Amino acid sequence: MPQSPSAPPADLLLSKPLSASAQQLYSGARGAFLAAQLVSDECRPGFIAMLALQLELANIRYQVTEPLLGQIRLTWWREQLSAMQSPAAGQHPILQELVAARAKLPPALLDHLLTAQAEALDYLPASNWPGLQDWAQRIGRAQLLLLAAQLNNAAADIPAAAQDLAQPAGLAIGLLQLLQQCGAANLADALCASHQGGHQDNTHQHDLSAAVATVRTTAEQALQQAAPLLRALPRAQRPAFFSLVATQRLLRQLASHGDQLSRLDYHRPDPWRAWRLYRLARAGKI
Repeated sequence: MPQSPSAPPADLLLSKPLSASAQQLYSGARGAFLAAQLVSDECRPGFIAMLALQLELANIRYQVTEPLLGQIRLTWWREQLSAMQSPAAGQHPILQELVAARAKLPPALLDHLLTAQAEALDYLPASNWPGLQDWAQRIGRAQLLLLAAQLNNAAADIPAAAQDLAQPAGLAIGLLQLLQQCGAANLADALCASHQGGHQDNTHQHDLSAAVATVRTTAEQALQQAAPLLRALPRAQRPAFFSLVATQRLLRQLASHGDQLSRLDYHRPDPWRAWRLYRLARAGKI
């Protein structure tokens, strides 16, 4: 019987039902779901739960009608994550899976992630270009290192190679998230304010392409800095940086489409390339 198009392939399931977090990734972040298949069996549950947590936090801004409601949700998550070791913690499925997997939750990185997500509830997380770059690097770095922490087996510290790579890689990834969340028009506002000492007028409307080009150029420069560091990264840590592949793909789309952001596909991975990557990894060739 043909398999349902909405169901994962049989050999991805490996004869086991998907957890709630894995189902969430398969439905809302297919590239992340595929990347998790490259992780060792020992580390995969914590890695998947952390991916699902990051997806859940990122989606809050799209689920609320005003920033205050988003702040309330993020405060709830902050309290739950801080109390995960208590007997009453873990009522949410993602929290339960984090506890079951003994996921590593470095407090400083969690604080950076939650703070950056709270700042993103407004139409812009900062009012000028330097502030936006700082936000992008903080959120991207926190996301990457929280994933890297799940791949470090029994070691308490995140490898230095991953921490070095997370600086430029986090900036590139965060800038693309910024563009997706805020749009070119709002970024043009911030760039205009930076160039004019805080004074804004209507001339920024024709500078949408310039705003997108600024984001693209900065992200490309960050990826160039990340390239040699990625090659030096231990193989076991590489799945934590899977989003660099999507970032490179989106930058190529930006080069083609300019400020036509509606034509960008942020979430859908290249299915043929992703499937080949998965099969090669399962065969032990990468």
